[in-house]
Amino acid sequence: MTLLEFTAEWCQGCKALGVLLDKLKPEFPFLKIVEIDVAKEGSVATRYRVGMLPTCVIVDDEGSEIARMAGQPAYGQLKRFIQMAMEE
Repeated sequence: MTLLEFTAEWCQGCKALGVLLDKLKPEFPFLKIVEIDVAKEGSVATRYRVGMLPTCVIVDDEGSEIARMAGQPAYGQLKRFIQMAMEE
């Protein structure tokens, strides 16, 4: 499983999300987190229909979307989002 973290350099909410993901990494050691700057990787953002930032998309090993969360979540919301995606 991979979490695609769609961000931009100018996005303050994206920076806050990055901090939360860093805090959650020890709880989900098997989850690969890939940060994608939409200004540099626009084709990937288009492929996953990213319309706002920050956006997290959890994909399976083949790149198929399992779950999506847009906006700046609280720690508990982000943790539940990841846990629910794991149950899919």
